[in-house]
Amino acid sequence: MGTRLQTDYKRLVETFGEGQFDGFTGVHLPDTMTKFAACEAALVRRPWAPHPVFPAPGGLLPWAGNEHDQSFYWITESPDPDRWPVYVTGGDTEEGHRFDCTATEFLFRRLTDRRHPSPSLSTSRLTGF
Repeated sequence: MGTRLQTDYKRLVETFGEGQFDGFTGVHLPDTMTKFAACEAALVRRPWAPHPVFPAPGGLLPWAGNEHDQSFYWITESPDPDRWPVYVTGGDTEEGHRFDCTATEFLFRRLTDRRHPSPSLSTSRLTGF
């Protein structure tokens, strides 16, 4: 892929391997991330602006997705992958949302915080995150 990945993501994949969390959220393995990026780049309906597609600097790199047609990305804006924020898009043309946390922190909050903005990403549900 030409880049390092988040330390906590690597531990997550080493610990759990391939599969789904909560029966709906599938975490992409490193060898499939670039395939997902290429497929998603072909879908012009994705609300990626102002972010380019990985491997462009600051590009979005998909690391997970779910049955609600949400996609979870890293914004690869830092040379240190542990500082990459999470960016979430929905299945329609709504704007994506940035979360300043790691992949595992995002998953943990998604699974344990009743106020987490999931599956809907409306701004009213973003309060308190």
